[in-house]
Amino acid sequence: MENGDFDSSEWEIECTSHVWGKLMASKLTFSVLKDVIETLQEFAKGIFTSCTCETIDPGDLFQTIEIFESGPLIWEIAICFSPRLTGAEESSNNVYTETVRVWDIVENSKEKEDSFKKIKESYLRGSECMIEKYITCSDKLNASCFGGKQRLPRKYIECSRSDIHTKKAQKLIFPASHLATEYHILKFYSFTSAMAKCALQSADNHKDFPFKVTEVEHSIINLCTTSPILLMGRSGTGKTTCCLYRLCHRYNTCLSVTEEEIDKEGITIIIFLCPRDRRSGIYCFCPVCHSVNFSFCPPV
Repeated sequence: MENGDFDSSEWEIECTSHVWGKLMASKLTFSVLKDVIETLQEFAKGIFTSCTCETIDPGDLFQTIEIFESGPLIWEIAICFSPRLTGAEESSNNVYTETVRVWDIVENSKEKEDSFKKIKESYLRGSECMIEKYITCSDKLNASCFGGKQRLPRKYIECSRSDIHTKKAQKLIFPASHLATEYHILKFYSFTSAMAKCALQSADNHKDFPFKVTEVEHSIINLCTTSPILLMGRSGTGKTTCCLYRLCHRYNTCLSVTEEEIDKEGITIIIFLCPRDRRSGIYCFCPVCHSVNFSFCPPV
C-alpha cells in the first residue's frame, strides 16, 4: 500500500468505532481484511461498485439517506464536516464534503439485517437532535463528476434555515446512538493510511487512533489567541481531546517559525476534569523550550 493512499485522496473515509474494532480483532481473516482495504482504496479514488440496500427518510428537512453494500462493507455517502478542507480553503467558513462513511463489516445476512436496523435507528434519533445545521452546495467549491464511474466529492458550506428555498439548502443530520439509554451524537474515525497498515499488519491488538473532530472542536483547536481558554462540559464531551490537539497544533506551528515570532508567554488551557470536587487541570505549553506541563488546581 502506497503512503498517502487515504491521507491525500480526493474522498475522505470515516468509520465507526465498531468497524475499527472489527478490523483490529482476529476474527476476520487476512483475505477479508485485504479485500476491505482494497475496496476502501477504490472508494478513496472515487470509484464505487455497489447496490442500494436500504433507504431512510428522516423527514421533510432532510435528504433521503441511501445505505449501500459492497462485499462485507455497509456504507453510505454522507455529508460531513472536513477539518482538512476547512484548513486548506481560502474561505474562513467551515467546509463540508461528501464522505464515505463505513458503518459495519458483516459476514452473513443476520448481521446485515441487524446492522441496517441500528443505522436506521441512529438516523431517526439523530433527526430529533436539537442541534440545527444547514448547508448548501457551494458553486465555488463544488467538484464535477468525471470519467464515468469515477467522480469527485461535492463540497458544501454553512447557511441559514431561511436559505432552504433560495439556495436549496438542507438540514444536516447527526447520527445518534441507537441505544435507547444513550443520548449522544456518534463519533467517527478518519480512516487513514496508518490505520489501514495497522489493520493489515497487526493481529488481535488494542491499538487506537484519535476520533475525527467536530466543527466546534476544530474551532477551539485552531483558535488564534494567546489568552487562556476555559473549556467546560460534562465528562466525555471532548475537553481533553481539544486540549491535546491544540497543544499538538501549537507545537507544529512553533516548529515552522523563528523564536522571534513566537509569543514567549506560551499557551495555557484550563480543563475542568472533576466536576464533583470542582478541581481543574492546567496544561501549559512553552513554545520556546517546547516543554509541556500539567498540574491540578485546588478546588475553587
